[in-house]
Amino acid sequence: MTRRRRLWAVLAAVGVLVAVGGPVLWYAQRPAQTVETVGAETAEALAAATPAPTTPARTTPAPTTAAPAAPAVPTTDGRLGRGGTRAAPTPVEVRLPSLGVTAPVGPIGVERDGVLEIPEDVRKVGWYEFGPRPGDTRGSTLLSGHVDSAEQGKGAFYRLRELGPGDEVTVTLSDRSTWRYRVVAREEWPKTATPLDRLFARSGAPRLTLVTCGGGFREDISSYTDNIAVTAVPVGRG
Repeated sequence: MTRRRRLWAVLAAVGVLVAVGGPVLWYAQRPAQTVETVGAETAEALAAATPAPTTPARTTPAPTTAAPAAPAVPTTDGRLGRGGTRAAPTPVEVRLPSLGVTAPVGPIGVERDGVLEIPEDVRKVGWYEFGPRPGDTRGSTLLSGHVDSAEQGKGAFYRLRELGPGDEVTVTLSDRSTWRYRVVAREEWPKTATPLDRLFARSGAPRLTLVTCGGGFREDISSYTDNIAVTAVPVGRG
């Protein structure tokens, strides 16, 4: 990946830290594929994810590239019911007990050209700070992490595709409180078909969305072909 750690069209290179250039999303043309879902409960949680129209906090120029312009990453402050305050607790750790994974979490935003930041350290997970946080009553709390890196090895979400229905996810906040979630769905799409409106939704049922790369790895562009998303619904405070 370049030093700017670009992430075209959301999570274009999550899981790869080296040798990824700009427009890497435009070759995957096959339809979206559901890897695993869970009945009516999943349908209800995901159907509720359609976001209300929002106005971005700022506009950014489209990247200069021969490829189609990447969809804009939303930057409106989506922390619902908190009056825009930045003093509220933020995620600092995520645990996936069934996988034996514990990873630090830090806030991420967008770069000057409007693409999503990702943690430089593959062992860390990024929380999209312009969206909902654990405990908010609506919308998708988004955590993104790497699969791996040629330089650093396995990433925090290396085994994310192994999460299944009923598995627990725990998020610890900066005030040391915790929120517990239960996995209800795991899905995979080509990068060009990733449903950004759902992943970044600020409306609908509250949920946690964990995202990383999946599919095969393309040596010619040093990028994985797909995105994997795990959806978990809140169980309560720990």
